[in-house]
Amino acid sequence: MIQKITDIAGQLTLLPIDKLESVDRFSNEYDEYCVFLKEEARSYERLSISRTHLLVDTQSNSILDYMSLVADSVKLSGSEKGLVELGGIPFSTFPALKIGKLAVDSEAKMTYSGIGNM
Repeated sequence: MIQKITDIAGQLTLLPIDKLESVDRFSNEYDEYCVFLKEEARSYERLSISRTHLLVDTQSNSILDYMSLVADSVKLSGSEKGLVELGGIPFSTFPALKIGKLAVDSEAKMTYSGIGNM
């Protein structure tokens, strides 16, 4: 039976990857997302390339999904800066944050509706 993810919202927590010893039980149909989480995410943290956060069910201690955030910048032309009223900013770029990876555990996807949106 599929549950709404909002039904268990009280037992969910968002944790940085370094707060969990193991991420080995995470599964996704795309190998790229599993490899990143299990083999690359921690080293990317140490190198300050990205920050990975896990949505964890505190009752089962299972990872439902994760997102990896990457610092970036957005370059705007002078006319674009004027359109969004940033003309006074003396830089050609301004800081931005982007989602580098976003993945839902395969079992969680089948168990909870709306989990990708959460």
